[in-house]
Amino acid sequence: MSIVRVDDLDFHVQQAGSAPADSAQPPVYLLHGLMLGNLVGWYFTISPLLAKERPVVMYDLRGHGKSQLTATGYDLDTMSGDLGGIIDATRADHDQVDLIGHSWGGLVALTYALRHPQRVRRLVLIEVPLPPSNVGEMKRFMELSPKEMLEKLPRSSQKGFLAGGRQTLRLMRSLSKLIRKTSILADFKAAQDIPDCYLGLLNVPVLALYGTQSPCRPIGARLAAVLPNCRHVEMDAGHNLYAEAPQHTADLINHFLGTVPVARETMAVH
Repeated sequence: MSIVRVDDLDFHVQQAGSAPADSAQPPVYLLHGLMLGNLVGWYFTISPLLAKERPVVMYDLRGHGKSQLTATGYDLDTMSGDLGGIIDATRADHDQVDLIGHSWGGLVALTYALRHPQRVRRLVLIEVPLPPSNVGEMKRFMELSPKEMLEKLPRSSQKGFLAGGRQTLRLMRSLSKLIRKTSILADFKAAQDIPDCYLGLLNVPVLALYGTQSPCRPIGARLAAVLPNCRHVEMDAGHNLYAEAPQHTADLINHFLGTVPVARETMAVH
């Protein structure tokens, strides 16, 4: 386990893979979603598949996994600052990085890219909600008890999160602390939409992955229409599509990171 300190806060960071000696591939950073999310979700799904092609950096968001719990700072402004600190500490000699974010982690990555487009080579948004508090199913999920949240885990994720009784108990305790002792729910509910006029300024190539069975599906179409350089792909999956179809998701991402995307392209993959 590696600990990276950003603004007096300890973050759990794991790195995997490496680029060939003759490759100019920058590192790719994986950002998970809120509450149940942590880097374990990537570790057991697409991280090994991405690490065959390039360096991969995963980290637990503040208050999640093995990163330090803090009472506040779960808003997009603060968490995009966390991401910047992680990048500064780990990107080695690369001027740019690739970002992959799921759900709230995708919003953090998008916020960072909007503020620092010169530092982002490519951006992958997986099931990003805009704004999350307007997606009724996500709002209801955030109001569940820790036990009810765990019961919502897709089967494909359970082997990573629920490997044993003690691990499950620890996860429930962590969730309970996060809900009771931090501003995470208030920050989630206060999240504002990003206006189309602002999104339209982002010239970074974007891959937007959405599930046909997800409540976030309409947002993918919106991003495809507004972002100037966006490839929009719909998969036969739900909100946790990277866990439901890891090989398929990794193939799409590896292709996108290694090729020039077509502006405003939309396709369905089954």
